[in-house]
Formats: sequence, structure tokens, C-alpha cells
Amino acid sequence: MSILKTVKIRKTSANYKGYEYFSHVANIDGYYKTEDKIYFCSIRDWCTEQWGPSIELELYNEIKLLSGFDIMTMTKYPLNSHWAWKTSFNDLKIYLCTETEAAWFKLKWTF
Repeated sequence: MSILKTVKIRKTSANYKGYEYFSHVANIDGYYKTEDKIYFCSIRDWCTEQWGPSIELELYNEIKLLSGFDIMTMTKYPLNSHWAWKTSFNDLKIYLCTETEAAWFKLKWTF
């Protein structure tokens, strides 16, 4: 099965929940079909292979609020400082921490 979807990468701003921690966000077009969700999962798996496991963006925000610690330097439960993801009813996003991760992501996923 060959699926070619559009992935758009943007710099984050205050409009994005993760802008305090992540400099870029990749929006994956399509979220209604099973194939779209499978495509998103393949992107998420690739990110795990590149930078290690991560968590949902909402958990980043909750841990930050509840812990009071700097999320990027926590030693008790260190969070991935390279990427996170967000999924909701009509939203498939990968958040990338720096320009370095964004450039690597672009090489693989933008056509």
C-alpha cells in the first residue's frame, strides 16, 4: 500500500499549545480514513526510532503544570526533549523541539 500524504511543517507560535517547548509542528493532512491514521502512526514510529519514545503533548503540559520543574531537565522522569505528538478528533500533529529535528523530519517526510 502506497500512501502519499501532505505533511506541512510550521514554526510554532502562541496559537499552539506546545510552543513553549517545541519550535516546530508538523501537521499531517487527512484524519478521516484508517489509512490516514496508519500513516500518522508510521511517522510517529519513525520519530521513536530517531529520538526515542515520547508522550502526548497534553501530558507534557500537565506534567509541567503539576510538577513545577523544568520539563526538559527533570531527572526523576526525564521527558523526550526532541519531540511529542498530538492526536484528537481532527488533529494529527508531531511537535519538534528545535530546527535540527525539524530539518531531519523534513528530509524524510516532506515531498
